[in-house]
Amino acid sequence: MICCACKPLAATSEAVAADAKHSVGAQVSESEPVLSAVSPRTSTMVLRKARADEKLGIDLTELSLTVVRIRPGLVQAWNDAHPDSQVMPGDCIVSVNGVRGDPAAVMNLLVSTEGELVLIIARSD
Repeated sequence: MICCACKPLAATSEAVAADAKHSVGAQVSESEPVLSAVSPRTSTMVLRKARADEKLGIDLTELSLTVVRIRPGLVQAWNDAHPDSQVMPGDCIVSVNGVRGDPAAVMNLLVSTEGELVLIIARSD
């Protein structure tokens, strides 16, 4: 599944799993999502993790860091508190705390960071 606002920049040498869906916390091994010629709407989401192991509650695709499903966790709490700027399936995570271009590094930040997470999210209209 690839978000229509994102496309892979370059593949890594690691093989992409056949399932292509991973919960936050799993390793990813593909390219950075980048914005295409279609100008998607972007938004910033700031989450605070009290503990590094606190769950975000999102499932992401491997190839484009696209949100597949929202589960109970910090993202659902954000959605409940911000009905006008909810994260939805199909949204792409473009960067986390300024890191982009390395899905494994972005995933590592999502999983292991304690404290503030600043996510840039892209949504195609």
